[in-house]
Amino acid sequence: MGTKAYPKIKSAVLILMLCLCATGCTCAKKYTHLQAIYMESKALGQNMEDDYRRQLQEKDQQISELVAHIKRLNQQIKELEPK
Repeated sequence: MGTKAYPKIKSAVLILMLCLCATGCTCAKKYTHLQAIYMESKALGQNMEDDYRRQLQEKDQQISELVAHIKRLNQQIKELEPK
């Protein structure tokens, strides 16, 4: 049994190693694909965040301009009021 069992064990181990290698390659491909998807979604999220910040800055600038305009109008009204 010792000499006949050895080739069977050797072939079983070889088959197991091939299966593990194939599974490892498949897992690596899936991991790489998932990593690419994650990086893409992270970049998209960053772009959305940048757009949001830019819009907030634009709104803040518009508000500042409106406040300055209102102050100028108030000053003009004070100048035009009868004394």
